[in-house]
Amino acid sequence: MNPPSATVDVAPESAESGSAPGLPLIAGSTLVLGSRKLERPLLELGPQEWARELSELRAAGFEAIDLVDSWLSPALMSEHQLSELRAVLTSCDLALAGVSVIRCSVIDPADGDRNLDFTLSSLEAAARLGASIVSIGLHRPLLPAQKESQFWMVPGPRDDRSDETWALAIERIGRVAARAAELGLEVTLELYEDTLLDSTAGAVRIIEGVGAANLGINPDIGNLIRVPGTLAAGWVEILRGSLKYMNYWHVKNYIRLEHPQAGIVLSYPTELAFGVIDYREAVRIALTHGYAGPICIEHYEGDALGAIASGRRYLQTILGELQPGA
Repeated sequence: MNPPSATVDVAPESAESGSAPGLPLIAGSTLVLGSRKLERPLLELGPQEWARELSELRAAGFEAIDLVDSWLSPALMSEHQLSELRAVLTSCDLALAGVSVIRCSVIDPADGDRNLDFTLSSLEAAARLGASIVSIGLHRPLLPAQKESQFWMVPGPRDDRSDETWALAIERIGRVAARAAELGLEVTLELYEDTLLDSTAGAVRIIEGVGAANLGINPDIGNLIRVPGTLAAGWVEILRGSLKYMNYWHVKNYIRLEHPQAGIVLSYPTELAFGVIDYREAVRIALTHGYAGPICIEHYEGDALGAIASGRRYLQTILGELQPGA
């Protein structure tokens, strides 16, 4: 495939935009592109439009992306389209940190069987794209009431906690991990509120139940600290509980405003440097423990692209300070 004509040559913002050898790769999430209103589905618009949107992430200084399937789903692409997307990534000078499959719970009471098939198809597609890891979760599609507000402030679907549900999760995620191993992929479980993965203990229970060496944790702490109620654990506890199995990392931050007497808790997205999670300390903890996988920046609301670009600069500064000899 010839490079798409819509692709623009974007020079790196500076020599500091990339990560030094041995340090985590900073990736921009295509989540910030997936909420845009388009005249037709992005898949139908083709490689020129894919390149135009990805070039915005490159222009923001990113050298890698977390391909979130709410933007463009690899599982829905033909082999030819996957080849086109791979060529677009090359023409935009972007590496693929990983693929994230979201709202596709393999234990969904209504759609679990179909979601398992879709997840397995996503693995196949990710391998064809040259990914090394796929992030999955147990969160389900948003309810109508969640779509009318900031979704994390409205109660959503909650996983059943029976032994049968835990056993089903272990069996089906085990099938996903086994197929991923055959394809040379790692799988990571995204922590997410109101699911079996709403704590590190839940994630560890599944991982140890599966017993696969290629299965780990994506400690998306933001998902757990944004809940409009009492926190089950602080961000340090969540991160430390994930370290043993941590193999991917979605990062975002929230401001929490709590009024104990009135019983009111409000949360809202903010840039990485300004929320309740101290990512300077979080990155230090993770690197001290030996984490060297990707750090993928997400954001909701407002100028999400601008917010993750600011987050990239912030993380780059932190990684520079932690680099030996810096």
